[in-house]
Amino acid sequence: MNVIDHSGSKETCIGLLNLERAAFETYSQAIDFYKEDPLHSRLLSIRSAHDENLDYLSSQLGAWVEETLEPDSFPKAVEGAAAIFGEGAALMALEAGEAEAAHAYEEAISNPRLPRSLKDDLRGKLLPRLRANLLELEDARAEESAAAGTSNGGKA
Repeated sequence: MNVIDHSGSKETCIGLLNLERAAFETYSQAIDFYKEDPLHSRLLSIRSAHDENLDYLSSQLGAWVEETLEPDSFPKAVEGAAAIFGEGAALMALEAGEAEAAHAYEEAISNPRLPRSLKDDLRGKLLPRLRANLLELEDARAEESAAAGTSNGGKA
């Protein structure tokens, strides 16, 4: 059901949709980078959550979804961090992206021009997925850090 109208909520949803597209692309690249890593299945799960958010936002925008294509450099930043600084830096970059997206959702929820039903869905469905993603990444980074400390004879 398309609940977006011309009252200013369209731009908010387009912004969220662009964030979700960038996240989906970022995780697709990270999944390719971590093919043989235990992190791979976690990244697949997180990308799936972003795909669900994309589907929801696309359904809300209806015909306007074609107006939303906006390039983003975040996927390249994560890929570069992973190549240069290793897994921990890539996870930190992914965490930063999730935190940025969660903040954008929180701002959208506070937008007085967004329909209440949309705010309820953002608050009750989409934002919790992002928060769960963030916790998953924090756990993965803590595990990676602990494993690095163990492999270095306890020196992190």
